[in-house]
Amino acid sequence: MRARLVGCLAASVLLLFVVPSSAGANLPRLPSKLIVPFQSLGGVSIGESYAAAKKTWGAASGNTSSCSEKGGGWCTYTTVTLGNASFQCYRQRVVQIAIGYDNSAKEKPEFSATPLNALKTASGIGLGSSFGKLAAAYPSGSVTSIFGASTWKYGLIGPHNLRTYFVLDGRSPSARITQIQVFEPNPG
Repeated sequence: MRARLVGCLAASVLLLFVVPSSAGANLPRLPSKLIVPFQSLGGVSIGESYAAAKKTWGAASGNTSSCSEKGGGWCTYTTVTLGNASFQCYRQRVVQIAIGYDNSAKEKPEFSATPLNALKTASGIGLGSSFGKLAAAYPSGSVTSIFGASTWKYGLIGPHNLRTYFVLDGRSPSARITQIQVFEPNPG
């Protein structure tokens, strides 16, 4: 069961941003503009309860059928032009938090147009930051190709095996961050 959950988490990390956005969608309230690698994103923290996370970000939109207090699922906040934000629960606890854009979209995102761009690490890294700036701020990360040569992941592994991934639209120093994920890879 645990291996299956880990596989599902890994696949869902990227599939979340391929799901089409809904027309009447909304982004979450963001009481905090801070991304803390391995801990939190936008005021929602790894390990906190579903109820607390839902209270922090407000009502979800898009695919909310799996967003329930009964134990798990994604709470997704999507817009057509401003990107996506989500958190995933397992046994009523937050195990993953993510923001970003659909890397498969034909149009490149306008990073300055979204409130999600205000979310930054203490080192100033957020959506739209360059790979060069990311690598300078977090030199211990490792780069891996995902979905072929056009999309790359810069991964950080922290205490208790918690992870932060920065998904990039290329591998050159000027490539930009299009998704950020903070997660616990082996919940339960």
